[in-house]
Amino acid sequence: MSSFVTGQPRLEYKALENHGVEFITPNSAAFRGEIDKFVSPNDFLLIQKALPFSVVIKNSGSRPISAFLVRYDLIFPQSGRPTTHHFQHIKSPTGPPLILPGSTFPLTPLGRLSTAIHKRRVAEVNQVALAKLFNERLGEYESQTNIAVSLDSVLFTDGVFAGPDLSNFTDLLQGCARAEEELKAQTSRLDGAELDQYFAKATSSQFIEKPMPLMTEAAHYETHLRETGKQLAAIRNERGTAAMRQGLSSFPRYPRIQRRER
Repeated sequence: MSSFVTGQPRLEYKALENHGVEFITPNSAAFRGEIDKFVSPNDFLLIQKALPFSVVIKNSGSRPISAFLVRYDLIFPQSGRPTTHHFQHIKSPTGPPLILPGSTFPLTPLGRLSTAIHKRRVAEVNQVALAKLFNERLGEYESQTNIAVSLDSVLFTDGVFAGPDLSNFTDLLQGCARAEEELKAQTSRLDGAELDQYFAKATSSQFIEKPMPLMTEAAHYETHLRETGKQLAAIRNERGTAAMRQGLSSFPRYPRIQRRER
C-alpha cells in the first residue's frame, strides 16, 4: 500500500499487483502522461480539480479485464464516521474489454467523469452538471482526514475473479446475470396472456434495496428482475413483442464468474 498527502486528507492506495493490476497514483511521475493519453490540453483544464483524488488502473498482466470495482473509504474528521463510495465499471456485451493487457483506465471519484475520460468525450460533459459534481463530491473529499483507495474486485475475460470483494461485487454480477438469463429464457418461450402473467409476477417484487455491500445475490437478482422486467414490458407495449425480443440478443449483459483466484 502506498500513500501521499495532498492538502488535508491523507490518501492510501492498494491495488491487486499480485494479479497483474496496478494503480498509477497522482504522485507518480507517470500519472500525467497516462491522463494525457485520454484528454486534450483543453480537456485537462476541465478535469484538473479531480485529479488529486483520481487513480489510473493499469493492466500489467496478460488477461483482459471485463469488470472492476474500486472503493473509496473515507473518514469524516469531526465525527470519525466512516463512509464508502463504490465505483464499478462493466464492459458492454458487444464491446471490447475494459482494460486490455498493457492498457490503462483513468478513474475519478466522479463516476460520470471517469466514463467520459475513458471514452475521450470530456468536452461533451455538461459543464453545469460537472461544476455541481465538483462542488459536492470534491468538497466532501477535501474535508476528509483519511481516504483509502482500493481495487476491491477485478473480473477477467476468462471468467476469473480476483480481489477481497468487501463490496460483494460478485453478488451483483451473479444476481444480475441470473435475472437476465431468466428474463431471456421466459420472454423467448412465452407469448400472449402467459407473457402478460409472467411480467406481472416478475415486476411485482417489493424487495427493499439496501446499500451495495449489504445486498445479497438474491437481492440483486430480485431487484434487477423487477426493474429490467419493467423495461422489457414497456418496450413490448410500445413497440411489440418482436422488438422486445430483438433487444434480448445482448442478454445477459453481466459477465459470469467462472472461478475465484485468491
